This record gives sequence, C-alpha cells and structure tokens, in this order.
Amino acid sequence: MRKLNLIMMITAVCASLSANNILSVSKTTCDKDESVEVTYTNLPDSAYLYIYQDAARLPLTLCALNTTGTPASGSLPTLGMLEPYTNTIRIEQASNNNVLDSAKITVREVPLLRQGEEQLRCPVIWLMTDIHVMSPELVINDGKALEDVVASDRKMLRKSAEIYEALIDSIILNRPQLLLIAGDLTKDGEKVSHQLVATHLERLSQEGIPTLVIPGNHDIKNCNAKYFDGDNTKPAEDVLEEEFAQIYKNYGYDPQKNICDTSSLSYVAEPIPGITVIGIDATRCKENLSTQHGDPKNQRQDYGKLRKQTLQWVTDRADEAKAKGNLIIAMMHHQLVQHFEGQATVLASAAIEQGDSIAEIFIEHGIHLVLTGHMHISNNTTFYNTAKTDSLVEISTGATVSYPVPYRTLTVYPEKGVIDVSTRNLHALKDIANLSVYSREELSKRVDKMMASVANMFSREIDSALADAKAQTGDDQMMQVMISKLESALPANNSERAALAYQYFGDPFTIAMLTASEGNEDRKLTELLEPMIIEGVDSLMEYIIIKGDFEHTTFTMMGMPLTISTVEIVRLMGNVIKLMIEGKDDQIDSYSASIPSSFKNMLEKMKTALEKVKVIKSSMLEDISYINTDRENKTDDMFLTLSLPGIENVKTPTATSTLLVPARDNKWYDILGREIKEPTEKGIYIHQGKQVMKW
Repeated sequence: MRKLNLIMMITAVCASLSANNILSVSKTTCDKDESVEVTYTNLPDSAYLYIYQDAARLPLTLCALNTTGTPASGSLPTLGMLEPYTNTIRIEQASNNNVLDSAKITVREVPLLRQGEEQLRCPVIWLMTDIHVMSPELVINDGKALEDVVASDRKMLRKSAEIYEALIDSIILNRPQLLLIAGDLTKDGEKVSHQLVATHLERLSQEGIPTLVIPGNHDIKNCNAKYFDGDNTKPAEDVLEEEFAQIYKNYGYDPQKNICDTSSLSYVAEPIPGITVIGIDATRCKENLSTQHGDPKNQRQDYGKLRKQTLQWVTDRADEAKAKGNLIIAMMHHQLVQHFEGQATVLASAAIEQGDSIAEIFIEHGIHLVLTGHMHISNNTTFYNTAKTDSLVEISTGATVSYPVPYRTLTVYPEKGVIDVSTRNLHALKDIANLSVYSREELSKRVDKMMASVANMFSREIDSALADAKAQTGDDQMMQVMISKLESALPANNSERAALAYQYFGDPFTIAMLTASEGNEDRKLTELLEPMIIEGVDSLMEYIIIKGDFEHTTFTMMGMPLTISTVEIVRLMGNVIKLMIEGKDDQIDSYSASIPSSFKNMLEKMKTALEKVKVIKSSMLEDISYINTDRENKTDDMFLTLSLPGIENVKTPTATSTLLVPARDNKWYDILGREIKEPTEKGIYIHQGKQVMKW
C-alpha cells in the first residue's frame, strides 16, 4: 500500500490566538514515510481538532481531538498513516463549526512520471469506468432541454468530454502498458459520442498503448440518445451491437486478434503476455426497445444479467487461461456481488442477477479478480466461496464524471507475485483549478434524486404500518383520529414524500453519499451524522404535528380524568425513533410504556423499517460487506496489494513496445503533463518527476 507513515509530534510554541496562529507544520508537502512536525499553542477550549482528506465533508477518525479539558499545550499519540491526498488539519469551534485555524499537509502520490526501468519490469494497467462521454455535437443550442437533464443527473455531463480528454492526456504522459474501460462509455449510446471516445483511443494506439473496453447499460440501442436544441430535443442515432463491435474493433472486438463470443459482446484477450483479460458483456441490450428501430415503445434495461450460454463461454475461456498458468482479470460493467447490505433494495440494478452464485462459479474456474463499475462509487469487496476455502476480489471503480473523479492503476509485480491497486483522482481541468471541490458541489446539488429510493423504502413500511393499524382500530376513537391525522400530515405520493425526507434529512444524506463516493468510509467520523439525523427527526415530528393539526385534539383515557394529547403521542414516538437511531434500546421500553397499546404495533413496524436503515447505514458507512454473515469482511476501497494465481508468470513488456518519457527534468508541467512556464498561481504541478503544490 502506498501510504504515508506520518509521525505527528505536538509541542508547545508561543503564538497569538487572535492572529489565528494556533497550528504550524514543519513542511506542507512530503513524500511517503517522511515525518512532519506539527505544533500548536493556545489551543482553545470547547473546540475540536480534525483532519480532513481532500474535499471530504467528514474528518478522519485519525487523531480526532476534543479540546475540552485538554491542556493548551501538550502532545498527541502518533498520527498514524495518511493516504496520498491533501490533508487539512483544522481547529473548529464546537458551538458553530467555525474554523479557528488550519494547516495543510500534502502527501504526494507515487510520481506520475515513471522511470523507464521500473516500467519495463512491472506492467502497469490503468482502469476507469463510467466515463459517460457526451459529444459536444449533441448540443445544437444550449437551453432548457439540456439543463433539465443535467439538473436531474448526478453525472457532470457538461464536463464529460473534457474530463475524458484530460485522462487520455494523463495516460499518454504516464505510458501504462494497458488501459481498461469497464463500460458506460457514452452518455446514452449516441453514435457521435462513441466516435469521439474511439477517436481519443486511437491517440493511445498511435502511442503504443493498447485499450480494451466493454459496453455498459447506456451504450447500445438506447432510446435516450438525443440532440439538444434550446427547449427541444430530437432523436440522435444510437448504435446496435454489431456497430459497437465495429467502432471498438481495435479495442477488444477484432476477431483476428481475440476470441469473441458469438452470443454476446464478450471476448478474451492477452494484451500482456501472461495476463488474460476476459471482457464480459452482462448488459441486457438485446431487450432494449426503441421506436426509431421499429419497436412499439422506448425502453432501456438498466439491470445486468449474465446469460447461461455466455457464462459457459466465460468459464471455458477461464479454464483455458488457467491451464496456461495466466493471471486472469475479468472485466464487466455491472457489479458481480453485493457490496453492502440492502443494496438489492436501495440500488437494485447495481449487481447482476444471481451474482453470488455466479461468483462461486468464477472462483471454481480460476477467476479471482473482477473489475466493475456502474455504481459510480469506488468500493471493493471480497467474496468467499461457501466452504470459505477460496475467494475473489471485486474492484468496483467510481465514475470519472462524478465526485471525486477517480481512476485506478494496477501495477503487476511478477517477481513478488502481487498486484498493487492504487486509486487516484483527476485534480484539475483547464478551467477548474480544484476539480475535487467542483465535483463535490456538483454531486451535492443532485443528491435529492438519489435519496428517493431510500425514502420510498421507508415510505412502504409506513404505509404498511398504517394499513395494519387501520385493520385493528375497531371502535378505538383515538386510533381512528390518529391515523386520519397521520395520513393528512404525510404527502400522498412518493415524490412528495421523498422531497419531505430531503428537507429534513438531506444534509446528513448528502454527506453520507459524498463519504461513500470517497471510499474507506470507516475511516471517517461518520458518527457526526447522528446529531444531524436526530435534529431531522425532531423537525419532522413538529412538521407532522402542525400539518396534521394534532395539538388541538385530546382524549380522556379509559373514562379517567387524565387526558392525553395526540401531540404527546407523536413526540413520544419521535423519542422512541431517536433512541432506536442512537442504539439505546435499553431505554426504549420506558418510553414505549407511555404510548397507548393501540399504537405499539405501528411503532413496531417503524422499528422494523429503522432496523433495515440502520443495517444499511452500518454496512455502507462502516464499509462492511456481507454484514452479519459468515462472508462478512472489510476490503480497502483505495489501496490493495493482492496475491493472485498466475502473477508470477506475467512477462515483462519489451522495450520496443513501450515509448518512455523522461521521468525527471527541470521543466514545469501542469497536472495533465503539458509543459508550462514556472507557475506563480496556486495549484498542483509536476516538477522533477514529482507533484508539487504551490500555495
């Protein structure tokens, strides 16, 4: 793993709090394994010391400090290991989160420019997915039609072509032995977008860098292929399977070079001696319908499925590669297995049908590494066979058109018998100096659409609880009134309920989605989301009380003079919900005792729904796959070292097949590797083979 072992030594120095000079660091940029001295003085009371990674909204669990009761000067334990990002240390006021002081430490990535000797010794593979390139030719006139699409889509479609071109520039600069793109090459399968993708891949071919691609659910016979002209749209030409194969003939679909499946767009290639890549087509494009192709309606299938005959073809090819002693890398668009509990409910289209069963078959036939995408989130998982005697690792890479614009590098070390998997982010574009912050804000604007599926799941449980309560009301007047008021308080349709959920829980959900997009969620202080959720529950309960006009209704309990207001019942139920969220199950009974028995069944239904949400939250934000099963595991989402069969048989590339770029010179380059004058503005640059940050 390429991480920094950073020793943080805290000592006292004299500084002025009024000048916000609490923190100082001995160096702001460092390589891995370098120690950095961080000093502080006049540490304020009632504040927090946090470390944030790049544009993250949640701090790292590493070295979080509550300054209350802490001496103004003192020491902290060893900081530990930071990943290669720009890490910001902040002192934040506890009452309002105002930043009192901050300091930055940038941990350099492994140099972008590689030495020729190492490059020849260890093959390097670049991996990206869900590039969703939208050709500028599709925009005849910018206007409302395109803006409506952009506003409802979490992808940075307007920047997709520019991001793709920047990544191609970076690949040419770094000169890996192979590029893999795991599907969703285009916005919506437009022929002009496919042609643009292929044009840039031809640039790589001319530089001696081969590429292999596979289709995603957006790429073939897509009824959403459109031109945008002001307020209007019109159909754009899409591609059928044979056209896709022809456009990408040089990138996996040349039957003279590779073995191609006759029943799907799957193929097998050996782009590097000793490495077999099986490109697997698990899309359902054959089932897509498009009126421009003579079908009765427009319909696109987003779910993935590996057909029986294709599965047989894949395992036959894997057996052949295994017999040769090759390292086998499978690549498909949809995820193979579940990465978090509840994924099948919240993101039903993420993984292919019967993925666990197919994963068992893959393991039997020697497939131990699967590269996927589709989810737009970088997340890795390990899947164990039933006997727990063998496993495969699935590396699912986030979309390049979404925060934080990730891609992967896989470095094969035949002599060591391992593959190092590293995750990098594209940092800048020509007109965007900080792409991490820009992409974070773009995703934040669109999280409300993503929240709808979670809200709908919870909504179904509420409807079920209300239906059961209605069936049991009998002559219970209080119950009848309560149900009537709850129904009047809650919106009738799912879209309005999702909007209501976003109103009260949008902030914590947004931060949770950003954190999931960053990967390694368990290394962030996700418990900071809990107070935000609790506040949302309180606000939602008050909304229900007002909207349902609860506060104007009271009842006499069992003929006794004691009266209970329906508003009290709603607040009691809210308190129980908060205790569930906080995990204080031991305190729930005391509150439940105050709730009329007729409401307890409804409460149990809500508790069941909350338990599902809690398990999903735990699985996602604690980064646990197959939680509460014998397959439960945590797999690093960003940096992995894998030992897989066949690595030792990988042959090193020949010098004639690799064009080398000098790794170190005294010139300055921008982040894309273009030569520039020595910079005077803030930003990240390349100098003498290393990333340099100027502030």
